[in-house]
Amino acid sequence: MPGPAATIGSMHVCPMLNPGVPPPPHVGGPVMGPGVPTVLIGGKPAAVMGDTCTCAGPPDTIVQGESTVLIGGKPAATVGSMTAHGGSVTVGDPTVLIGTGVSAPTAISPVKRIPFPDISPILRAAAAVTGRGSSLKEAERSQKKLKEEAREMDEQEEKPGIYDLRWTKEETVIKDSKELKEVEVVASVFNINEGETVDFTIEREQTNGDILTKELSGKVENGEVRVTWQIEKEKCN
Repeated sequence: MPGPAATIGSMHVCPMLNPGVPPPPHVGGPVMGPGVPTVLIGGKPAAVMGDTCTCAGPPDTIVQGESTVLIGGKPAATVGSMTAHGGSVTVGDPTVLIGTGVSAPTAISPVKRIPFPDISPILRAAAAVTGRGSSLKEAERSQKKLKEEAREMDEQEEKPGIYDLRWTKEETVIKDSKELKEVEVVASVFNINEGETVDFTIEREQTNGDILTKELSGKVENGEVRVTWQIEKEKCN
């Protein structure tokens, strides 16, 4: 979730309960880390997805982060990043905002790696009779939402696709007495095997405002597909 960057020591809240009568609340506590000690925010190591948090029950874990900002190779945690117990980070560094300039999906840990706490019928009953049922229900709702989003993310990551489309070369060539603009297009791919052919369509805005659509095809090599596209020079004027 876009917002102030979380660091070691940033606080999180947790609605989960421990077994007991009445069930003791987890409450929450500061992010313990390990964080990324080589990246300091406000003089403290940056917090990332996968870091643990202090909790009155078992330690909690940050399971969300900003997919567009990687710190130490992991998505950066921010205010609003959810935790495995159903809580979230509530305090960050207000001088460093992360993920606010772009619209991108939030990164979520794979569902099998999220250490969800066990919620037994006995705990539900104890919470209900001691007036703490609403807190437990809040934790369950948040955990259910996390599971659904994590499963959806897992399914999306299994689908083949292309990303990071970019122009790497643009020059003028002469072919059959025609002046052409030759453009090299490169895109990264995921879940597509080496040597497979990838078909994709791109759009390029011309100088006159028209949109030129082109279907391209290329073979995957070293995780990328590279295609040369020739456009008649006069079409770009």
